[in-house]
Amino acid sequence: MNYNGIKLITNEHLKMQFRFPKSKKARIRKKWSNRPENFGPDKNGYFINKTTFVCHPSLAGKIRKTIDDIDSKRPLMYGIPEDEHDPFKYSF
Repeated sequence: MNYNGIKLITNEHLKMQFRFPKSKKARIRKKWSNRPENFGPDKNGYFINKTTFVCHPSLAGKIRKTIDDIDSKRPLMYGIPEDEHDPFKYSF
């Protein structure tokens, strides 16, 4: 999907470990890293290049909603008389 010139790619396999053992031993950490309940969706997005953004679907929904909210608040540059257009009315 393309949003404002940025291609948004979702990947459900982007996960990160959010739960860690109290023990710092490598053997225990390795066991915990094999358990799927210790992983959750990655809350970060990654730019592959300047025009492609990859993220988990849960984050993509938030990004789409934010972009749509900003676009709905953005004034139309054409069609609004100059006296009605206040550039400081919409601050982001």
